Amino acid sequence: MIAGRDCAPLSFVANLPTTKGRTTHMAELKDTLNRHAQDVVNGNVAGLMGDFAPEAMAKIMGLAANPITAMSFEVKELGNNEAEISYIGASTRKIWSKWSETGGKFQIVDVKEL
Repeated sequence: MIAGRDCAPLSFVANLPTTKGRTTHMAELKDTLNRHAQDVVNGNVAGLMGDFAPEAMAKIMGLAANPITAMSFEVKELGNNEAEISYIGASTRKIWSKWSETGGKFQIVDVKEL
């Protein structure tokens, strides 16, 4: 009740834009791609494990048989939740990946070396 009046609860908050819009979605994927690539360069296996969806694990294990050694990386977003990451060291290795949002985070659902 406000100043002796019956009022409905304020509901304008429900009509505000959420953080799930296209711009934020893309920014979140870009952040994830960069964090993932930095984890690869740093050899942070624990940080990487949450990035892999179960359906991609067989392919990930195939790539892991020949570990990536890099000092830097370049991320190229291809659209449609796809990316190409170049890992740069003594040689350059390019990895294509397809990402999907699952449980509020992005995970790799398909991957291959180019």
